[in-house]
Amino acid sequence: MAGKDRTGLAAALLLTALGASRETVFDDYLLSNRYWEMPTDVLREESDEVRKAVFTADTHYLEAAFAAMSEYYGSAESFIQNTLGLNPARREDVLAQLVE
Repeated sequence: MAGKDRTGLAAALLLTALGASRETVFDDYLLSNRYWEMPTDVLREESDEVRKAVFTADTHYLEAAFAAMSEYYGSAESFIQNTLGLNPARREDVLAQLVE
């Protein structure tokens, strides 16, 4: 499940940029847990707590990312617009490409 947190954050930022509610963003982030079974043959020597941290999506990670964006950039929306370059016009272009 390598990259689940980076991928989840990217998806969360995209959903936020396109106007999804925070609740929807977090619900989407947690969908990984519904469809992923923790492997039993990986990190066997580690505790269940460590294995869970590695292999499951946890909203604390996403909450920390949004908190950092608020602290350093004012908000996630400001980060998306000013750092990622997704201004309102560009967001509309992306939305048109992704949504029917």
